[in-house]
Amino acid sequence: MRQTVDREAVFGLLARVRLQHDNVERLTQLLSDYDMSNISEENVTVALRQNYSGVSNGFLADLYEAICGVSVEVAGDPVPLFVCPCCGFRTLTELHDPEKGTGYDVCDHCGWEDDGTTDETVVSSVNHTSMAELRSKMRTESNYYERTKWLR
Repeated sequence: MRQTVDREAVFGLLARVRLQHDNVERLTQLLSDYDMSNISEENVTVALRQNYSGVSNGFLADLYEAICGVSVEVAGDPVPLFVCPCCGFRTLTELHDPEKGTGYDVCDHCGWEDDGTTDETVVSSVNHTSMAELRSKMRTESNYYERTKWLR
């Protein structure tokens, strides 16, 4: 039977690894993305929790195994995210809504900025490509590492 590890424990492990192996510049960048200036294990954990909030438990289990050499099952619920209209993964914190002036979230998987484009053949002005072209590029330049990162 595989050991079960809580999502929070994985974020703590990732923070300790980052503190040991990242340089100050990379840690400062990670924290500045979340308006934190003090490099501490607690702040790095908070930033990583936010950075990886919607990733799958399978992805976190892969990271844990890569670091510790132990296969585990990760428990806990990821933050629910919205589906990217381009790649179909749950990566967006909000959807485009022209009436409210919200959206324009950028997908962490494919890089598509949700501008309300729904026709896959139309070139989006903010993305400078169409969904069909970006999907084709993703098929030829796929990232094996991120195959289980996001939920569908």
